[in-house]
Amino acid sequence: AMISYAVGLLFLVSFNVWAGEQFISGKWKKLPKVLLCDNSSYTSGSVESAFNYWKEKSFDYDFIITERGSIKCPKEHDAFLDGYIIVRSGPVKNDKTLGYTRRKATGYDGTSISAAFIIIPNENVGKPNLLEHEVGHAFGIGHAEIIGHIMNSDYGLIGTKFWIP
Repeated sequence: AMISYAVGLLFLVSFNVWAGEQFISGKWKKLPKVLLCDNSSYTSGSVESAFNYWKEKSFDYDFIITERGSIKCPKEHDAFLDGYIIVRSGPVKNDKTLGYTRRKATGYDGTSISAAFIIIPNENVGKPNLLEHEVGHAFGIGHAEIIGHIMNSDYGLIGTKFWIP
């Protein structure tokens, strides 16, 4: 019985570590800068609030800027800019998709993030916690199918809580 308990405990600990590693699938090489594109209806304040949600949880960023001077959002809505998380409006796959995030990663296992973009159509900008959810993806965080978790894949079940399952 003692051996069975020890094996079960070892499996439980191993599973939790594995699940945590899958939940956070990447890290930024250095602090990302955030570029808010002119075509987005988000304000600088709302973007700062969404990024500060993650900063409080040790997912930091360098600074937030809007398009100006030599820093412009790429013309293609799905293009990357190294060192930046781009927040912009653009098309989504279907009417069930509220927004999406893509990351550019390198390394043998693809875990060193060097760029990301977040696309949320302007008609979805007012949805609470949607930008925070997508920023989580930009930081390398996956979905958690837990009611009330900020990273729940079902927007109807999303909340404001974050923990590593």
